[in-house]
Amino acid sequence: MQHAIFIAGTGTGIGKTTVAAALGEGFSRRGAGKTRVGYWKPVSSGHPSDSAVIAAHAPAMQIFPPCFAYDTPISPHAAAVEEKKAAVKLPLLWARLDEIQQGASVDILLIEAAGGLLVPVNNELQTWLDFLVPRAELAVVLVASSGLGTLNHTALSLRCLQDNGCVTRAIVMCGARFHDNEATLQRMHSQVPVHSLTTGAELSASKDWDAQAQALAGFIDDRLAPASDTTHAWRQHDKTHVWHPFTRSHASSVPRAIVKARGVWLEDSDGHRMIDGISSWWTNNIGHGREEIARDCARQIHQCDHVAFAGLTHAPAAQLAHEVIGLSGGNFARVFFSDNGSTAVEVALKIAFQYQRNRGQPQRNTFVALHGGYHGDTVGAMSVSDLDRFRGEFSSLLFKTLRLSPVTSHPSSICPDGPRALQRNRAVCQQLLADNAPRLCAIIVEPLVQGAAGMLMQEIAWLQAISALAAQHRIPLIFDEVFTAFGRCGHDFAFQRAGIVPDIICLAKGLTGGVLPLGLTLTKDEFFRSFVATQQAFMHGHTFTANPVICRTALTALALARKENINARALALEHCFTAWIAQNRTRLSNPRALGGILAFEVPTAEAAQVLVRTAATHQLFLRPLGNTIYFLPPLVIAEDELAVAFNALEQALMELA
Repeated sequence: MQHAIFIAGTGTGIGKTTVAAALGEGFSRRGAGKTRVGYWKPVSSGHPSDSAVIAAHAPAMQIFPPCFAYDTPISPHAAAVEEKKAAVKLPLLWARLDEIQQGASVDILLIEAAGGLLVPVNNELQTWLDFLVPRAELAVVLVASSGLGTLNHTALSLRCLQDNGCVTRAIVMCGARFHDNEATLQRMHSQVPVHSLTTGAELSASKDWDAQAQALAGFIDDRLAPASDTTHAWRQHDKTHVWHPFTRSHASSVPRAIVKARGVWLEDSDGHRMIDGISSWWTNNIGHGREEIARDCARQIHQCDHVAFAGLTHAPAAQLAHEVIGLSGGNFARVFFSDNGSTAVEVALKIAFQYQRNRGQPQRNTFVALHGGYHGDTVGAMSVSDLDRFRGEFSSLLFKTLRLSPVTSHPSSICPDGPRALQRNRAVCQQLLADNAPRLCAIIVEPLVQGAAGMLMQEIAWLQAISALAAQHRIPLIFDEVFTAFGRCGHDFAFQRAGIVPDIICLAKGLTGGVLPLGLTLTKDEFFRSFVATQQAFMHGHTFTANPVICRTALTALALARKENINARALALEHCFTAWIAQNRTRLSNPRALGGILAFEVPTAEAAQVLVRTAATHQLFLRPLGNTIYFLPPLVIAEDELAVAFNALEQALMELA
């Protein structure tokens, strides 16, 4: 499909069906009659239906029946009540739209709204605007009558669309032509072209109908960039100018082009759909394309898009700080804003370092980190990391740290004996901390799961032992929860599942629902008070620190996570993963599951690449970590979608065998 055009209206009876018929007739005649046009009115009210009218006046179009049809010519929400029929459900409309876009043999799909842009379609008072906001691929054409009142109605509709991030490609005015209305609208909104269709709201059999239809189709067609040309152009720009992360650049390295993300699904430029099996680098817990985030983000942009956060403040940041501290159970007192997970770690390291100086302990300047740890790619974060593939080239830039070996709940590369190593390991850790306590600044740990090391899952008893040892020697404990927070482990934070309260935690990834970058560093009050007592400023900041739009996005994402009961969903996923492991154990090496994380090993990294390529053909996108295969979907994944993913894994395992 080349284009999907949404025909919105400033009201009812203003000519949307006329415009749809004219576009259908006009497009059908373009390209020597080879353009295939479809028409879909998702919700119909009144008799005869507009679909029947369209079929009579534009017979070349393929008609797709409405999902919800009412006989009473009133607002859909009221018609459903009066006729005792099911009310409109937007997810069903989106799902049907996906089906048409993927399976229908049409080049252009015309989608006509029922009534005006803000008419309620159900008793939840959702509107066509709510339908439009998450569907950025739809080209919006706004239909208005040409008579008295159109300036006000059209201007309000355009403002509404713009405020919610929807781009209007054209205004079509139906009825007797008023040149002043056209000229005034063009001056008011110079970026939106205006076209007149003088046949009016009633379909006309006049002699110039064909000419008007073709003129309108040509006018709209000029405002639509050919999809194939656009895709080809930006793919070429990517090949010529873009430098991709963690990717060896060579002639055969062609990244898959993703053109749509919705729910748990990604769609590439060839129309192939795949489940996002890595939650877009572990960020997307609540699904792609959430209309609530798009709407609130757009509103915040219009209210206050960005201000400096030194000497100024704003409500979204204050509200977010309060919200996250509340989620932590009040175990932290202060929130420092940054840009991503790596910078959240940098902030934690620098706070801990300056805290020791503030309290007269400058000799405490050595950090303790874990073997297999990964904390990001900035210099401080790399220094406390321990994976040579990420930091090896930069070793001469990094400061020295001491290392502890974690105890994993399964045999692993850094703990071959798994939980049997607990007692021996605890003694080694005790000795290292006792020997070095006077110079130790802080201990940093990825709690429960070391993601980049290969989804290595820790024995909780070991994590609790480290926490106790840190407290014994008065060494601040930093938890890097960039990956594990916000439901991924079945709790708001991993420290809650482990029954431990660290001194500092670092947050990012799922914080904004995987939409925009944001980092937070939470500390206990004693760290902040040490700066107050010494009258020292913490000399760290970012240009976009606490950006209001991103903070608003995070607030909306956290509200959605509560609404979706994300923690319970993660624990339910853990149960499903455990059951799947039991069914496939003979084919799996070191299988393990925790919350919304499933992982196992294959013999080699090459075998892992073979497996993920096969899985992609069965609608599952994965990205291995060496020879570790992990499946980490958005936590809102439905039962039938999970079945697709499991089938893809099983098919890939069979082909690998």
